[in-house]
Amino acid sequence: DEPKVELKNLSAYCSGALGCPISQQSFKMFFRSFVEYSEQMYCGYGTEESDLTESVKQYIQKNYMYDISISQIAEQFGLTANYLSTIFKRKTGEKFIDYLTKIRLEAGKKLLVQNVSASVSDVALMVGYNSSRHFSALFQKYTGETPSVYRKLRM
Repeated sequence: DEPKVELKNLSAYCSGALGCPISQQSFKMFFRSFVEYSEQMYCGYGTEESDLTESVKQYIQKNYMYDISISQIAEQFGLTANYLSTIFKRKTGEKFIDYLTKIRLEAGKKLLVQNVSASVSDVALMVGYNSSRHFSALFQKYTGETPSVYRKLRM
């Protein structure tokens, strides 16, 4: 269990280090401004939102089979998950999780038809789902067919 850093401790530390009193509210506002400014700076130095979105999409397409999250990807780009999520939604028109699900299910569709010896559970694992039940439910919601029916109709 990691220790929590409390706002009052940070403002007290900064007050001591700077030699002038800083209230918790002032420190909170400063920190929020700092995060927003640093995110804007990052995007302003050579990485346009469209380029960033394309990079994220490429990362997802290469790594969909692993346990990935927007937090993990945001960390790699030096951004917060909320900021990356906002940019991704604005540029693609879809949520990160919906895009990831779509990529995984498209790969699942191909695997079901191309690899008939693989069970639905195997396919689920190959596209990044630890639960075949969850995979099947999403697959049916997305395609209107269960994975087994989808496979049978395309053989």
